[in-house]
Amino acid sequence: MRIGLIIRIETEGGFGVIKDENDQHISFHLADLATEVSLGDGVWFEIILTQAGLKAMIIQNGEKSKHEKA
Repeated sequence: MRIGLIIRIETEGGFGVIKDENDQHISFHLADLATEVSLGDGVWFEIILTQAGLKAMIIQNGEKSKHEKA
């Protein structure tokens, strides 16, 4: 599993973005959240490779990430 920080949530569009420990921006669908998250939350997640690029899946709220800069 990877760790990252929620840096964007678009409730109307149904998606968000996680910045992972490698400074990669990985998108996710709100429907793929395993727990409720908020902007700035540290999360654990799995990734898959789609035609559009990397996508975060099975996103779980974790402790605040050490990598706080978004």
